[in-house]
Amino acid sequence: PNEEDEEEKEEHKPAPKKAKVIFPYHEKLWMKRYRALEKFQKENGHCNVNRRDGGKATLRNWVVRQRGLYRTNELIPDRVDRLNQLGFAWDATADRGNRGTNRGTHSRSTSTRNRFWMQKFLELKEYVDKHGDCRVPKLYEGNSSLSSWIYSQRKKHRDEQLSPEQFQLLDGIGFVWKNARSQARKELQARHDAIWDEHFERLQKFVESHGKGVLPTESYHNGLSRWCRRQKKAYKDGSLTRDRQDRLTAVGFPFPGRDEEAKKDDTGALK
Repeated sequence: PNEEDEEEKEEHKPAPKKAKVIFPYHEKLWMKRYRALEKFQKENGHCNVNRRDGGKATLRNWVVRQRGLYRTNELIPDRVDRLNQLGFAWDATADRGNRGTNRGTHSRSTSTRNRFWMQKFLELKEYVDKHGDCRVPKLYEGNSSLSSWIYSQRKKHRDEQLSPEQFQLLDGIGFVWKNARSQARKELQARHDAIWDEHFERLQKFVESHGKGVLPTESYHNGLSRWCRRQKKAYKDGSLTRDRQDRLTAVGFPFPGRDEEAKKDDTGALK
């Protein structure tokens, strides 16, 4: 028997009933098969390895085994996620005889609805591969109906009408389930950033007038002085971003504990 046959025998050895440990060799072997499937998917547009794919018997058997483990809830979540990212179809009957289309559609379910869903999913995955996220504009020129389909998936999820398999596929490519809330957080962050920039511009003007090494005092610049104290606190507790640290450093802002020069003399100037 060749090396591949021996590996296949090894990975089919039954594990102890209550074993939770994944041994390094088994993990390495699983990843070897996964990489082979990933390559197959890139070349063929689907993960449906069948008998017509010559020289792929070991990979085909591995695919069948993953489906079996998934049905019995023995496939660990990390592996489920990895396979979902490839568009892995957990129902073998939905894929029989499929070779993909020019859109990469790999589901040939007898259900027209399922075929349509998988087609839209792969169109979304194509968008993610190209743009890096699932935020399809309403009037996206490449696919004007895709945004409406995304909205319908969010609604189905809220109404508990999305199947577990559909949820896992969408979640595996970074689908945004609560877009409105996410947008609200983004807008709030933008407002906070604008306020920070406004105070920083005031600090820049203060430095231009008084020179580096002098910070605003409460007596004359109460709001700006409080803001400066908040920046020191944020630096101390680790919540000040690197970009903001760099911008403040450029105007001579003294960070507590970072430089010995940050100690003040009696006049308020830096030594």
